[in-house]
Amino acid sequence: MKLFTPRIIAFWVGFLSLSQEILWTRVVSFSYLTKPQAFALVLALYLLGIAMGAALGRVACRHSRDVLATGGVILIIAGVVDIAALVLYGSAANGAFSLPTLSIAIITTAALKSALFPLVHHLGSDDVVSGKGVSFSRVYVSNVFGSSLGPLAGGLVLLQLATLQESFIAISALTTALGCFALWQASKNRDAAIGGALCALIAIGLAAPNMLVPALAAGKEGGREIVTLIENRNGIVHTVDGGSDGDIVFGNNVYDGRISTDILKNKNGIHRAYALAEMHDQARDVLIIGLSGGAWTKVVSNFPTVERIDVVEINPAYLELIAKYPEVSSILEDPRIRFHIDDGRRWLRLNPDKRYDLIVLNSIHHWRANATNLLSAEFMELVRDHLEWQGIFYVNSTSSPDVLFTASEVFKHAYRYDNFVAASGVDFLERMSLNKSRTSEIFGPGSPGVNAGEQGRLLEKIYSIPFLTVHDVRRESSRDFEIVRDDNMITEYKFGAGFF
Repeated sequence: MKLFTPRIIAFWVGFLSLSQEILWTRVVSFSYLTKPQAFALVLALYLLGIAMGAALGRVACRHSRDVLATGGVILIIAGVVDIAALVLYGSAANGAFSLPTLSIAIITTAALKSALFPLVHHLGSDDVVSGKGVSFSRVYVSNVFGSSLGPLAGGLVLLQLATLQESFIAISALTTALGCFALWQASKNRDAAIGGALCALIAIGLAAPNMLVPALAAGKEGGREIVTLIENRNGIVHTVDGGSDGDIVFGNNVYDGRISTDILKNKNGIHRAYALAEMHDQARDVLIIGLSGGAWTKVVSNFPTVERIDVVEINPAYLELIAKYPEVSSILEDPRIRFHIDDGRRWLRLNPDKRYDLIVLNSIHHWRANATNLLSAEFMELVRDHLEWQGIFYVNSTSSPDVLFTASEVFKHAYRYDNFVAASGVDFLERMSLNKSRTSEIFGPGSPGVNAGEQGRLLEKIYSIPFLTVHDVRRESSRDFEIVRDDNMITEYKFGAGFF
């Protein structure tokens, strides 16, 4: 047991440390609107914490009379600090000291666990010189094995079964329990170890009320309250009270639309969805990538010619969210609509024979992490292969001129409409219905607040927004546009929003 105990501790320290790194990545990404720099920040702070912890462990090895007991104490302290760091950052997240507090929290939690690395290698090394290499490597392999499983358990399992805060509490509890195990092995005082574990678990249970994500959540300005909060391994979705204008949807803490199809109020820019009926007045097969609150899918399902809609959404939480809102929940029962929980790009690759009249990508902001996967030339070429010959690709560029330029290089015709880009192999502007008949059909009795006298004004609003070519947009720009590619990620970094 002398050499086996350090291997057990090495495994669990690696497992818990890397699991917690995944949790901190979720926290930072959520706090900073899923900007691509979030992971780099966590990685840098974590590595700094590991280095500091290794130095602490070396000091403990030199000056401790009972290295195993010292390791147990450090782990129990680490378990307490895990909870303290969570509470501290939750209370300071929206203040001027948010980033320093976050940095201290990540570095400290990483350092305390990594301090065990030198200790367990010291304990796990054979006293016989000839066996030191083998015994040392076994401890190292145990740590690597735990470190490899940690991200899988934390990212794929724990975040699916528990909330972000509950996941932190679980890591804290296991860390404390590991510390008690080390103390028990050091002193064989079973009663003291069990008593310490119970006290620690009681203290951890006091932190159970879910306060972390609500404290970090956006959209609460003006006293708005969170209406719905859903967490899973794919992300965090919440809505805040939007009153009569429809509740506001946030995906991973970034605005993701409203639960509203009301074009009169048009608080969510829903006119952009209605405009599709004019761009392609004979659309039968439609693919929608990105479900959000379901308002766009609801509008498109009302198009008079639509026969089939495939919706690809990576986060099943949106289906759960839509079921809570009668304004849009009918799409869940519409036999023409099929939902696919998958990555949009992967789904297109796995369905090479599918062809659509409209492919609608109401995507994330162009500056968010992984946006390149849905805005690059490579992705647009994949989309082009799934369009009928008169088909239209309609993507939310969030006004990025580089997305418009990329579309103009992939498709024969590309226009910016509001902050969207509409692209096709044919010039759909030439065939747009001059009498606006298709759109007026949608503004029927089923449209909230729309009567016959208002239809003309609303249609004029849609048509008052110009379709701009890349040359039109370039005249208003002070820089050259670039093609978005998988390997340059310019919308996220070079022309992104920046981290601070």
